[in-house]
Amino acid sequence: MIRLVAFDNNGTIFDDYDITFGGVVKIYEYFNLDPPTKEQHRNEATSDFMKFYHDHGFSTCDPKEEKALAWIVGEIFWSYNRANIHKARFRPDVAKTVLELKIMGISTAVVSAMEEFKLVDVIDRYG
Repeated sequence: MIRLVAFDNNGTIFDDYDITFGGVVKIYEYFNLDPPTKEQHRNEATSDFMKFYHDHGFSTCDPKEEKALAWIVGEIFWSYNRANIHKARFRPDVAKTVLELKIMGISTAVVSAMEEFKLVDVIDRYG
């Protein structure tokens, strides 16, 4: 018997992948580099995001420079994300699916790297 269904938030139930990838493109534009494709990003980006950037055109550097580079990359990405996140929406059937699971007595959970208060705000804002 199924007791719990866990959903990943970003890019799965919350359709924000175009915004995420847009932030990646902005980073590459800032450094005058050709960005990777969406498919490359989707298949290769991990929590070690700097490895992805190094694998796709960024030069390796010493640890002090790497820290500064990671900060710049993060600032560009999150600035773009904050300016555009209002364009993202939960996928159309998410609320209905969660309600049906609740009616069936199945608990649901949302897994995200987003800070909890931000995630709760997003879920409340979009129902």
